[in-house]
Amino acid sequence: MQEKEILEKLASLITPKRLKHSLRTRDTAVELAAKYGFDRGRVSLAALLHDCARDFSEERLLEIARQEGIKIGDMEEKAPILLHGPVGAVIASKSFGIHDTQILKAISAHTTGAEVFEMLDKIIYISDKIERGRDFPGVEELREKAFTDLNEGALACLDNSIKFSLNKKMLLHPYLCCARNSVLLDIIQNS
Repeated sequence: MQEKEILEKLASLITPKRLKHSLRTRDTAVELAAKYGFDRGRVSLAALLHDCARDFSEERLLEIARQEGIKIGDMEEKAPILLHGPVGAVIASKSFGIHDTQILKAISAHTTGAEVFEMLDKIIYISDKIERGRDFPGVEELREKAFTDLNEGALACLDNSIKFSLNKKMLLHPYLCCARNSVLLDIIQNS
């Protein structure tokens, strides 16, 4: 599927505002891929489609998750928006013909993290947090870290998400902690 077709189909699933976010996320992800020597085409696809299910209703997210056998825990029952990553991976596969397991995993993991956080996961997670439309205290520091060292950038973004959740007394998905530990292990192994 050509990018034009992807964008047309994506525009039918998400709001214009979300589409702009997805395009900015793609641009940031491609910059990170170039910096760290990762395949730009795969990064571009994952970034464009990372939020393809984000505008689905909670009911639709739960319905698709049940139909597709996606694990729905207590957290997802209480906050179905957490399912937009895993459901998005299903949509990317079924509606956009994406079968690359790394791309699908990065889409799935961009919200909650994953037990093992690999390079593509990190790039998509970071790009979603630091794309040029993001404007919150500390975002410039996150951008600087991301373009200096991918693991340190991922760790900073994960820490920022965890702190935000703690401050708002929001549920903290266990995969977020797993992703953080995975990144820390990468840092330790590379030092």
